[in-house]
Amino acid sequence: LEKQSEEALQRAADRQSERVVCQHVLDFLDRLEEGSESTAVPSEQLFLRWLRDFHSEYDETWFEQNLMRIDLAFRHMFEDALRKRPQSKSG
Repeated sequence: LEKQSEEALQRAADRQSERVVCQHVLDFLDRLEEGSESTAVPSEQLFLRWLRDFHSEYDETWFEQNLMRIDLAFRHMFEDALRKRPQSKSG
């Protein structure tokens, strides 16, 4: 029973983390549009710009050394956030 409780807590924490990441993606895209920058760039370029912004507390060396790991960890959350976002906010 204790193991099930721990697993349930971990799932809840994972869902909360994904919500935080999704909100960061949406806020990042809004900031780009508010700054008159187009979000109509290839999604790969947009993803990498967001990923760098999300990990801005780290220097470029850390980012480059960890890119494969953080790409695998965050890409699905970025893509989920894009799917949830209205197509055009500036419409």
